[in-house]
Amino acid sequence: MATSYKLERPDEKTPKLYETEGLGDKALVQAHYFVPGTGMDWYVIEYDAENDICFCWAEIIPGFGEYGYTFMKEMEDLDLEIPLVTSSETSMFKVKIEHDKHWNPQPIREILKLRGL
Repeated sequence: MATSYKLERPDEKTPKLYETEGLGDKALVQAHYFVPGTGMDWYVIEYDAENDICFCWAEIIPGFGEYGYTFMKEMEDLDLEIPLVTSSETSMFKVKIEHDKHWNPQPIREILKLRGL
């Protein structure tokens, strides 16, 4: 029997959906989720606990980030394999999305600047 994978949710200080509307790039990123070794990131700005959905800026394909909504369940269900290359062979390594437990809220403009956008 497979165990279910559960991501930690954004904390209760995270604004609800539409509460940061009009702030533009000054809106604070409250939580960060990522896939180790890939550059895939989700920067959560708002969260609706009742429907378990986030409004975030996400970059899943390098250079193609955008604002949008994602369900936490979709993030938990995502199964990925990334290549692990050694000198003589390549093996596939299973990874899951992780919650950045050391994240400190900061404006989305700072994230975009670090990503060269």
